[in-house]
Amino acid sequence: MIAALAKTAVEEIAWEGPPGISWSHLLATLEQHGEQIDCPGRAALWRELCSKPEVFVRGVKGARAQKQVAEPPEDNGKILLDISENVRSHFLMLDAHPDIVENELSRKALQFVAKSRAKGCTGASISAQLGVSCRDLFYVLEALRTAGLLVGVMPLLMNKEAREAKEAREATCLFGSAL
Repeated sequence: MIAALAKTAVEEIAWEGPPGISWSHLLATLEQHGEQIDCPGRAALWRELCSKPEVFVRGVKGARAQKQVAEPPEDNGKILLDISENVRSHFLMLDAHPDIVENELSRKALQFVAKSRAKGCTGASISAQLGVSCRDLFYVLEALRTAGLLVGVMPLLMNKEAREAKEAREATCLFGSAL
């Protein structure tokens, strides 16, 4: 059970992206996905993650902490769990797409969508977050979609939202991770 939970936790760390994820945020994310973890389970998960060579513990300023932290940290958000870029690329399915790995904007866009998980995000929100125009981002998102890393989804709008969208004559497309 702990090994499977640790694998899920490493995936969550990968999808969160740099600079990593705090212990409390990781636990909250796991619980959102239906994992119920009691205090002994949290301690066992912490030890399992700290024993993995691909997971490292560091402070928010970037300095690596001692791997020998036996107990989970206090919930102060000053200690982050992170993984190497190679492991992150593997979980983002970028191993087969070296051209995407080399393009920083593509990588950031994919990381932003992966961070939103199943909720997805609009092209406009990705554009705003990354500070690029929608026009420039279109080709990046289209390349990610063509590579099978993103899925374009037309959202079902509620009645009020449908009227507003119809009045504005604006179509919205959500992008979700294919991960």
